[in-house]
Amino acid sequence: MVLLLARLFYRSYAAVVFLLPAGYPAWLYCCAAVRQRQRRKLRREFIDAMDAYISALKTGFSPENALQPAVRQLRRIYGRTGTLAVQLSQMQRRLAVNEPLETLFAGLAERTGLEEVARMAEIFGLARRNGGILVTVLEDTLRAMRAKERLRGEIRTQLTARRLEFGIMALTPAAMLLYLETTTAGYLDPLYRGLSGRLAMSLLLLVYGGAVWLGLRLMREDGWAAP
Repeated sequence: MVLLLARLFYRSYAAVVFLLPAGYPAWLYCCAAVRQRQRRKLRREFIDAMDAYISALKTGFSPENALQPAVRQLRRIYGRTGTLAVQLSQMQRRLAVNEPLETLFAGLAERTGLEEVARMAEIFGLARRNGGILVTVLEDTLRAMRAKERLRGEIRTQLTARRLEFGIMALTPAAMLLYLETTTAGYLDPLYRGLSGRLAMSLLLLVYGGAVWLGLRLMREDGWAAP
């Protein structure tokens, strides 16, 4: 990508040296997109795990033993190497040495970084300490989590078409520049010669890059928030 920009805007691959820092925001964006996909998968796993956990509580399992059906459910859906299946298996082993379940849920929330897990851990601890009806509280929380996840799904669906449109619009300026470069020999030469031409192309590249960055931010599910 950097090579293409150097060729289109400067007609010199040597410009790659100066354009390399521009690749850093792109790298950050890709990393953020990967983390966002991982969190989305974790949310689905956690909702499925809590569904199995609550079902086990209803059938008479203790809060500690109800983790076992949840692990089985996750392994059946996501495999034995699923992220949350591994985490819950580790929690089971730590329960065997008498670590409090509230502490283990809080640790899970910290490791996954999901607000849903943190909220569930907090509610679980409050219900256990205050003698609340644990199953009812967890069911209400899980229902709210599912509603929020459905809303996220609707947002993703609406953004799909917008992202396609944005992709076409983002490629259009570069495509037009490439077309003029290949079909009208010498037409763009003034933009590649002298200080004024180089400055003009640098300004155009800056505006183009800023517009693409802004569009990518707007196309994210969480808007301007950090991923």
